[in-house]
Amino acid sequence: MEITQEQFKSIKDQIGSYLNRCPVCNGGNFVLNNTLFVLPEFAEQRGVLLNGDIFPLVLAKCQNCHYVRFFSAVGLGIVNSD
Repeated sequence: MEITQEQFKSIKDQIGSYLNRCPVCNGGNFVLNNTLFVLPEFAEQRGVLLNGDIFPLVLAKCQNCHYVRFFSAVGLGIVNSD
């Protein structure tokens, strides 16, 4: 799902203060991706559960060292938890 400009602004307003410093390289140049990603549930012995829980995420990447931070799209109000 692509993030709209209005959603993008809302995300930056909510998490912008968390993107000032990279915890790995101390750089300060995070870029938000404009699409949502999902993290699927994983079970030992069975692997990725295609019918399990999924977690929609917003991705922010450090432009210096490429460290990636994930933020809950549900918690940010971008998608519903239903």
